[in-house]
Amino acid sequence: MPTGTSTGLGFILKLFLVDMTMWIVPLVLVSALAKPLGYADMLASIIISTNWLAVPTVYAMAVPLAMRLVIPGGQGLAYLLSLILLLANFTAIFRLVKTVTNNQMLLASAISALLILPSLMLSEALPPLLGLMPIYAATLQ
Repeated sequence: MPTGTSTGLGFILKLFLVDMTMWIVPLVLVSALAKPLGYADMLASIIISTNWLAVPTVYAMAVPLAMRLVIPGGQGLAYLLSLILLLANFTAIFRLVKTVTNNQMLLASAISALLILPSLMLSEALPPLLGLMPIYAATLQ
């Protein structure tokens, strides 16, 4: 925990805000661009299938977290496994969206990017803004 941060309802609500924002913003972007990009008839299939894909992904990502807790000095292996699972998740999202869009590569790439990139950017930007992570000054060596 960052120094000066207390646990409690405020902390939990901030975490809830970060999670909800990371979940809702990509869906809003995909929904807003559905009609202009011509995939409005596929929107329900895309949203439902990617949301269901998130369930096994969350369970799979618990394995590296558990490894960090159980195996002393196993952080490198846990980080490698996290990276492999993250890349597998990105690949699964792209393949799923490509299937729903009838193998339209450009459209599948755009939708996949809209589903993945905002979440990654928000997960890096929101926690420090809300005081959930310490902000370290950059040090030159």
